[in-house]
Amino acid sequence: MRLHRLLVALLCLATLGLTAAPAAAQTVGTGTLTVSNILWKDRPNQNLMSNQLNRADCLADVKATVTAAVRNVPASGNTFEIWSGTGCDQQANRAPTSVSRTCSKVKSVGNPVDQTIEIAYRDLIKPYGDDSPATAAVCDQNVATGLITRTLYYIIINSSFNSVIATTPSWSFKYDIKGPPPPTAVKGSPGDESIVTSFTPPPSEPNLLKYRFYCSPKGASPVAAGGTASTGGTNGADTGGTDTGGTDTAGTDTGGTDTGGTDTGGTDTGGTDTGGTDTGGTDTGGTDTGSVGGTTGGLGAGTSGTSGTTSTAGTAGTGVVIDPNCQSSSLIPGQDVPADAVQCGEVVATGASGGETTPDLTNGEEYVVAVAAEDTVFNVGKLSNLACATPKDVRGFFESYRDAGGEAGGGYCSFAPARRSGTAFLLALGAAALVMRRRRK
Repeated sequence: MRLHRLLVALLCLATLGLTAAPAAAQTVGTGTLTVSNILWKDRPNQNLMSNQLNRADCLADVKATVTAAVRNVPASGNTFEIWSGTGCDQQANRAPTSVSRTCSKVKSVGNPVDQTIEIAYRDLIKPYGDDSPATAAVCDQNVATGLITRTLYYIIINSSFNSVIATTPSWSFKYDIKGPPPPTAVKGSPGDESIVTSFTPPPSEPNLLKYRFYCSPKGASPVAAGGTASTGGTNGADTGGTDTGGTDTAGTDTGGTDTGGTDTGGTDTGGTDTGGTDTGGTDTGGTDTGSVGGTTGGLGAGTSGTSGTTSTAGTAGTGVVIDPNCQSSSLIPGQDVPADAVQCGEVVATGASGGETTPDLTNGEEYVVAVAAEDTVFNVGKLSNLACATPKDVRGFFESYRDAGGEAGGGYCSFAPARRSGTAFLLALGAAALVMRRRRK
């Protein structure tokens, strides 16, 4: 009985030993990974927070650096990787074969050792499942409107078991690579050295910050009136392969040489006239062997022509009609704001359906105004339709009184006799009389 119990105990210990070994290997040490705060460099707009990224950052291909400190993690058999997406600390969300992958690899750093790592912003926002280095094309990908949230994961992975053995708190960031659409139905009316605008705000734009006004003198547009036409793609050229036939070389027909035998007569020796034996040489004609004609060349197989390149789809038209009566030489509706465009005011987006430009225009001259929307990460969208107006002098009583030489303050009753002009005093006196008359009523 004792022997039986001892055997059972030994079997149990052996079983425990077999199951414990893989678990220990899977958790290769109790390693730690510490990563510093992300530090962006050469950003076009330094006012943005480090966890907010915009289209200008993408176009400029900005990069960041972080410093990683690794402790108690063997370099052999382990890999330091950086991922972007959702739930990237779970292997299922990183698996290349997953049909619902929610992550993309930003960078494979290699051995987990202390080091400074450079991270490209474009790699943070590339589509899920794309593990190759991102290009400028990622800045124009079709993404949702408004701010998009992703998370950056720093992970040390055991390559044998594809399991996470060390990680650090993930870093959440937001990005927006699409400028907001412009307001529509922009109209302008005269202001005093300004243009007063009205417009319809763009619908369903969640993170608008403000509207910018751009002004220019009225002038001929570089684009034909009636809207910017859509440019169709160029059809690819279909180049057929060269059909080269086989060369038909006939064999050279060379006849054999016909060599006759030599006829040597016997020698006639005097004395006994014994005729020599006349032995005619054997006349052997040469064998006339014609060469076999060359094999007729077969029809050469033509190489198949390369299919024509599929034409690129034409760029969509702007959809904004250029009014032949209201044009600008620099502002084009539906296009980006030109680098040399003159901003002539702005208004906070919340609740706005119009606004007035700054009073810097010249009264009596014709101007064009366009409006562009800006979002909370400073993406500026396309220009709206153009509106034209001619600023003019809009004068009230107080301006007229001041221009006439009056020196009183802003109230009707806070005036004094004009020192330079009796007309100003009479105007002020008349205003005061009107006020007194209304009060009596």
